Amino acid sequence: MLKTTMSFTYLTGITNKHPKWIYSNLFRIQGFDHIKSTFYSLARKGAVTEIECRRFIEETLDYIDAVFIAMQGLLQKCEIYPSLQESLNALNHEFDSRKHTEHKISTCEYYFRKKYFAAEDTPSLNSLLKE
Repeated sequence: MLKTTMSFTYLTGITNKHPKWIYSNLFRIQGFDHIKSTFYSLARKGAVTEIECRRFIEETLDYIDAVFIAMQGLLQKCEIYPSLQESLNALNHEFDSRKHTEHKISTCEYYFRKKYFAAEDTPSLNSLLKE
């Protein structure tokens, strides 16, 4: 959650990458209120029982899915990054050249990496976890 949020803040133009500043960096971002409030809520949330821990993990994965969708939009707006199609072509080339790409772990890795630029077209992290 922390590293994905830090990647998100970087894409918004806040390039301080030291983890201790994540709270203030996120606060400084204009818009993205749902992402900000969810991050702060999850960061303060505790879990004691197994059920609470599982619920926290699922909520965190839902949050990360939302962050990936926001990141996809930010990446598409910035011309210095490859286009969605160029990124997809590079990812597909890499995975097509591997052996055993039909393995569940490889498939989950593919979708996770695809989330950076095509989050809306990938399975949720919760569904990948259950795979």
